[in-house]
Amino acid sequence: MNVPFLPGHVMRDLTKVNHKRPQTLVYKLDCAADNFKASPVDLDKDTLVMMSARSHNYTPRSGAAGTPRTGLTPRQKKEETRNTYRPAIQPAWLKHDRQVLRFYAYYQEPVVECPTENFRIRNCTIQYYLEDGSVQITEPKVENSGIYPQGPFVRRHRIPKGESGEFIKPDDLKMGASLTVYARTFRIISCDEFTKWFYGQANMDIGAEEPAPMDNFFETQVWK
Repeated sequence: MNVPFLPGHVMRDLTKVNHKRPQTLVYKLDCAADNFKASPVDLDKDTLVMMSARSHNYTPRSGAAGTPRTGLTPRQKKEETRNTYRPAIQPAWLKHDRQVLRFYAYYQEPVVECPTENFRIRNCTIQYYLEDGSVQITEPKVENSGIYPQGPFVRRHRIPKGESGEFIKPDDLKMGASLTVYARTFRIISCDEFTKWFYGQANMDIGAEEPAPMDNFFETQVWK
């Protein structure tokens, strides 16, 4: 009997005997598995011919194009595939792996409610990681200095440069320049030998080295 599909007038099949719910997951080898079996994919003749073409087979480096992978011992196959994973143009994370540009800088920290000094010089190390363009700024720890905190000042990450959406690059780091990071200005005064060599190989301006300044506390209390 055909009944129109109206709200509240849904007729069920009264002749149905099996009312079990289908089970989609079963446990096999102590893990859940799909109980539904997918139908096999039928491949036509053209697809099978294309998949079995000789051009898709492995071609040794020393052989001609289209040479099948036959007649080679396991040792010869291993030698033929040696170093084939390395790309011709290396990406930055591979070419500059564990290479760091190290600059030495300082910033002035204001000192309030002290009659002998108005500011204090805080020496820091700026490290630029070439593999991913991240920057880390650390302050050397001095025992019993009374200065807190010391150690990692800016943790390693890509530091944005202003509001342009760009990040700090090696062009922004050179001796005699000022670098502003999160409203704090660092004065770069020196760098290590690898950084000088890297800038020289890249024909980049590294600037001129400057002497490290001393604050009033260091001059009067340490060197008096």
